[in-house]
Order: sequence, then structure tokens, then C-alpha cells
Amino acid sequence: MKIAIIKQGALGDLIALSTFLIPIKKKYPQAEITILASNYFLKVYPEKLLYTHFHYFDKHTFKWYDYLKSILFLRTQKYDYIFQLRYGSEIDDFIAACSGAKNTIGFRKSFFSFFLSKKIKMGTTIKHEYLRMLDALKIINIDIEKPKTDIYSSESDKIYIQNFLEKNNLKNKQFILIAPKASAESKEWLPEQFVELGKLISQNLNIKIVIDNGLGKDDFGKNMALAIGENAILSPPTTIHQFGELIRQSGICVCNNSAAMNMAYATNTIAIVISSLPPSYWGALGENDTTLYPFESNKINDLYAISANDIQRREILNKIKPTDVFEEIKLKSYHIIN
Repeated sequence: MKIAIIKQGALGDLIALSTFLIPIKKKYPQAEITILASNYFLKVYPEKLLYTHFHYFDKHTFKWYDYLKSILFLRTQKYDYIFQLRYGSEIDDFIAACSGAKNTIGFRKSFFSFFLSKKIKMGTTIKHEYLRMLDALKIINIDIEKPKTDIYSSESDKIYIQNFLEKNNLKNKQFILIAPKASAESKEWLPEQFVELGKLISQNLNIKIVIDNGLGKDDFGKNMALAIGENAILSPPTTIHQFGELIRQSGICVCNNSAAMNMAYATNTIAIVISSLPPSYWGALGENDTTLYPFESNKINDLYAISANDIQRREILNKIKPTDVFEEIKLKSYHIIN
């Protein structure tokens, strides 16, 4: 079986893709799987772990002739299935429809999805990204009820994070990780709100807080840790896999609606997510997770939030107060206090 998967998106989207890849590799271990994605994909997935081939495909850098080259590439490979998993992307639907594959699959959303051989029905409600992938798996006779995702950590990644924990007298699963960054500023809660939250945790719960330092290329996390003061510790610079391991070792991950949320789900870590998007569309999925969304979730509010521009997204996020997040942390803090 030859399968090609088109999946553009940010880091969180690519981490979520493992919920589609893992079941395929389990049921069809001999399947030849080609991924069409940006180079971010290679940072998330070790070489050939859940795929066979990689083809560079990036809407941010492509010109019209790059799309033509991708169509020609797909047509020469004669795939049995092509899955276009970027919901609502007309250019991706167009590429899949022109691929010449026996079966072209995508979502019933854009104009070009009309030309796909099989459309995944969305129903009357907006469905979560992970659940949309489970619907796509049914096309190749994989029917599972609960999505499962994963984030890989090497032995060196584990040692790197364990050394950091030991150096700072942090015990596994007994600290709170704050991950204040996201793929776009419009998805980020304001730094001063994270600082106020950190102070509430430090003063009232006396739990150690680790502030994510990302790649360590700026002072964003450092300034936040200094502003929080007591009980706040800056993480070391981390790669994607090291960051995933840091989340795995934390008791609670407080983050924006971002890659950190997906990593928390992959590592079975409690996530408290500050989001401008409805939980039913793109929220935390863990049994003990909470997505803080400032509206009552209904069709009108959710459609507004999903279609909001950057300024409106920021306004939605700012409706969520540090005290709201702190109350959720208090409810879940028994998981990490002896």
C-alpha cells in the first residue's frame, strides 16, 4: 500500500499528525508512507520513525511552479491513497485532486474538495482536529474511538532534562511548567498575565514553577521568571524533543493553545490551556485537562472565534483573567502535591 499525506501547519498540527500515523503503522507495517509537509515535520519526527519518505511542501515559500512540481511528483509515484489533512485548504485540495492517485481523500470544505474521490463528512458541528483524523482513518478500515499521539524523546533528551531537574531540586511530576509562547503572537496570553499567574501560584501554593525558555535566543522567559521571583526557575534552552521531555516530567503544563498543549496530551501531562478557540474545535483532550475559553460554547460564538482576526483573537484571550487560570490550577494541584 502506498500512501501520501499532505499536512501543512504549525508545530502543534504536525505533532497531532501522529494520531493518524501511529494506527497506520500498527495495522499496515509494510505500508509505504510519504509525507508532504514543511521542514518542521523533520524536527518533530526522527527519520523514518513513522514514515518512509518526505517531500518538502510549504505554502509559505512555494511559488506556483513549486506546486506544479509537487503535482508531477505525486503523479509519477502512483499512490493508492492521498490524504489531504489540512482542513479547508483549497490549494492542498487542488494538489490532491490533481495527483492521479486511485483514492484522493479530504474534507468537504473548499471548492476543490468537490474533485476529491472521497470526502470526509463533517456533520453539523465543528469537529476537533484529532477526531477529524480518526474519521480519515476509517477510509482505510482503521476504526478507533480514542486518538493517541506521541512525542519522541531520545535517551540524551531524557538525561538533559533530568540533569536540569536534579540541579534545581525539582522532582518529577511535582512542579508546574508555564509555556508562554505560541506559533503566533495573537495566540499568546500577555506576558504580564502569566507573571501575575506565577505570583499567585508562588504565594498561595508554594509550588515550584518552571518557565519555558524555548531555544534560549531571547530574554522573554528570563524576564518572566525574574518578574515572578520566588519559586520561578528558567528552563534550559530546549529542542522540540527536549521540550517534550520537560513537559513529560511536569505535573501541570499551563500554556496557550499551542504545540505545548499537544505535547502535554502526548505525554499524559495535565494541561491547562488558555485559548481563543472553542475546546470542541482545537482544545485539550486529556481526561484531566482544562481549556479556558471565555465564551459559552455555541454555534454563533464558536464560529466568531474560529474566524476572528489577530486583533479579535487577542481581545478574546484577554477576557481570561489570571485568577480564572489560578482557580483551575488549585483544583488540579492535588495531583502534584505530596
